[in-house]
Amino acid sequence: MTVRPQYTSSRAVGNSGGFALFAAIAILVILAALGAFVVSVTGLRDQSTALDLLGTRALHSAKAGVDWNMYLVQNPENTNPAIGPFNARYACPGTATNLNFGGVLSDFTVSVTCTTTAATESGNDLWIYQMVAVACNFPTGGACPNGASTSASYVERQVTALTGTCRQSTGASC
Repeated sequence: MTVRPQYTSSRAVGNSGGFALFAAIAILVILAALGAFVVSVTGLRDQSTALDLLGTRALHSAKAGVDWNMYLVQNPENTNPAIGPFNARYACPGTATNLNFGGVLSDFTVSVTCTTTAATESGNDLWIYQMVAVACNFPTGGACPNGASTSASYVERQVTALTGTCRQSTGASC
């Protein structure tokens, strides 16, 4: 009969299982934290993109408000008859004009104010118009800006433009 020797290990059999469990739990915690970070960053990126889009639309709304007022200022100059009297001139309204546009700009209200300054240069009458358009997506009382808005998605943009008209002493355009 042959006797086989028995081999025994110097370390205990149950010690390696505790380390593997600890390593697995640590890896799961790290992966969960990484997953939460990715979800958080993705949510912030989406919110930032949405606010950027709203800001762009507000800017275009404000530009449209200035363009509309520029048309009102320049149109009387362009429609004056070829011969006198040349008396058609735009007068700024006394209060802000509130505009609403359609399409992707329908969420915005634009408040346009206009001021006029008269001057004389080389015998010519100059009128300088300053138009300020403020566009926002949550107007207060139908007008912008809304300084009391607490909405996280409140967006406001302002555009200022200057234009002028000139008349000779005879009334004709310069």
